[in-house]
Amino acid sequence: MFRMVAEVTSANWRDDTESKVAAYATAGVPVHVIADRRHGRVLVLSRPHEGAYQSEASYLPGEKAQIPGAVACEVAAEELPQN
Repeated sequence: MFRMVAEVTSANWRDDTESKVAAYATAGVPVHVIADRRHGRVLVLSRPHEGAYQSEASYLPGEKAQIPGAVACEVAAEELPQN
């Protein structure tokens, strides 16, 4: 069982932030972290339930992203390259 999935958005941004999110939530992945290059932010999704994440937090450059659950930690949300 996965404890967390982390990924960086690609040119196909919509798949990375919509269909993949739903797939990981449906699979019960507890934490999904997305480095969203298009919008220059880090998204932390957690608490999957019935195909959707119940908790979503967005972090901007300079902020510390709080990663919950079994892998609890802080990650610096630095500048992300734009597409």
